[in-house]
Amino acid sequence: MSKLCGLNVVQLREELQKRSLVTSGNKEVLVARLREALIDEDKNPDEFKVDDAGEDNKISTGTFTNAKMMELLLSMSTEIKQQIKEQSERQTEELKQIKEQSERQSERQTEELKQQIKEQSERQTEELKQIKDQLKHVKLEVAEQIEEQSTRIEMIEQKLDRQTVEVDHKIDKLKQELEQSKIPLDHASGRTLKVPAFDGEMSWNVYKTQFEAAATSNCWNGKERATALILALRGSTAEVLQTIPAENHFNYEVLVSALDLRYGEEHMKQIYRSQLRNRTQRSGESIQQLAQDIERLTLLSYPTSDPEHRDETVLDTMTLRTVSLLNRQSKHQKVTYVYAKYTKNALARRGGKPIGANFVGQRLASRIDAPSTVINVSRLHRNRNDLWLNGKVDQRECVITVETGATKSILSLNGFTVNIKVRESRLE
Repeated sequence: MSKLCGLNVVQLREELQKRSLVTSGNKEVLVARLREALIDEDKNPDEFKVDDAGEDNKISTGTFTNAKMMELLLSMSTEIKQQIKEQSERQTEELKQIKEQSERQSERQTEELKQQIKEQSERQTEELKQIKDQLKHVKLEVAEQIEEQSTRIEMIEQKLDRQTVEVDHKIDKLKQELEQSKIPLDHASGRTLKVPAFDGEMSWNVYKTQFEAAATSNCWNGKERATALILALRGSTAEVLQTIPAENHFNYEVLVSALDLRYGEEHMKQIYRSQLRNRTQRSGESIQQLAQDIERLTLLSYPTSDPEHRDETVLDTMTLRTVSLLNRQSKHQKVTYVYAKYTKNALARRGGKPIGANFVGQRLASRIDAPSTVINVSRLHRNRNDLWLNGKVDQRECVITVETGATKSILSLNGFTVNIKVRESRLE
């Protein structure tokens, strides 16, 4: 017989099932539930016992089975231990053999490695010995070559020193001869150019050009040029010396700067430009004279401009002045003016070359557009004092007389094989 607390879960559930109670839950829940049922039945839970005779058989059977299992487990454990021991001994023996084999192999490899290192060391030692011998031989050769080159360099330096001394001696001798021959050449020959006097009336730029030409021809140095310039000053121009310190009187650059400031034409640009804009042909003045004066005023107005810009300015001014003159002449006069840079050089070239031109009274083409009229120049001829050529204007043959000016040339048509009607319009 078992007490209530000593019952197992199966027994508790059987007792609860007998009383039609819930059999779910763990052992504590089942014990509590059975205890409450016994209390309801007015039984003492602590004295409750059940008949467990059937259980004894089960327990005995289970105990016997457990004993056999334990014996079997002990036997298997002993056998496993024996197998593990034998396997451990075999592994130990194998490890020992592997260790011995590894040691023998390591010793063999070590010996082989030592032998290889020894052989390689011997080879390297032999190679180093050979390299040392070669270096020694090379050093000897280099030393011999250096000594030989040093000897040659010393000989060359000695030769150069002798030649330098000889050249210096010759230069000194030539200088002496030149100095000795310069005095008679400059003074005894009587070819010294005399500089003109400067009184402030003529253009200072023109005078300076003449003075520089004479000074260059006379081989004057700076002090000699300053002396000659001081002696050339006349009248009020000599007052410039009062604005220069006495120690700079023989400084040519200082003298020229002072005269440039006093008589230079740098501040006259606006005046020259105004004269250029208002310049017209005077009575009895030729086209060549007008062109030369316009070119002079252009150079004075734009001294720092490039030649192409000055040529365009001269061309535009001449065009306006010439058109103004031609508008007062006969409307039936057939004249063509050619305006191009270096016209005379273009005419003298071999072969035909198109030159842009316009008839009198015809509107000028813009600088971007191509000229509408072309003169084909073939060959320039000379007849006494005249230059003429056979050409074509708009594919019409004509004889053209060339009148050369200072910088531009004018082509006049002396006759046409076909009459050309000239439109009346002002050039722009």
